[in-house]
Amino acid sequence: MASIRTSSNLVESTIADLVEVAPVLCFLMVNFQPSTDTLDVATLLQHHELTLDRLFARNGQRATIVIPRILHGIVPARQQPEATTASRWINSTSGKESLVSVRHAVDYVYYIDGGSRIPSSQQNNIGTRLDNDPTQAPLPMTRDDVDDSAENDDLDAILQAIQSSNSSRPAAPGPRSIAIDDSVPNAQQETINQEVEPASHSKF
Repeated sequence: MASIRTSSNLVESTIADLVEVAPVLCFLMVNFQPSTDTLDVATLLQHHELTLDRLFARNGQRATIVIPRILHGIVPARQQPEATTASRWINSTSGKESLVSVRHAVDYVYYIDGGSRIPSSQQNNIGTRLDNDPTQAPLPMTRDDVDDSAENDDLDAILQAIQSSNSSRPAAPGPRSIAIDDSVPNAQQETINQEVEPASHSKF
């Protein structure tokens, strides 16, 4: 089973019933409520392709970033989102959540994925990723984020203490001159290194 977060609630579904779609469609169709009596999966996927065609100038469609034009004949006007409508997005790699507006999602896909020239007036509004919307404030940290941050700080402090001890300890003469802290057993040093290394390479 899988949990799908919609604009109003969580929906449970089997994996076999899910279809992967382009992320920008999640923002453009956030308010879309198609009737299963009149719209089957095949037709819905055709609508998805037409939406992308209008963003990328494919299959005879003229490229546009005007939301009503993108969704014309696909999503009823009353269910089309405002450009400023923002939705929570979860990064599938890091698990971090962020707010992304429909305007940013459309612009990012149109200019970055579509390879269109970015106007100078838009240079600072595109962001570096689809889930990096410069117009939205960062979401407040959750308890899990705080715990992870504190754990990383503790590991960094341990590593710095070990490095400081190594640099201040005079090396013994002869072949026993090695860059480790003799006061820490080897097994503990190995454990510390294994714990510290992932934190030092983590990034979002």
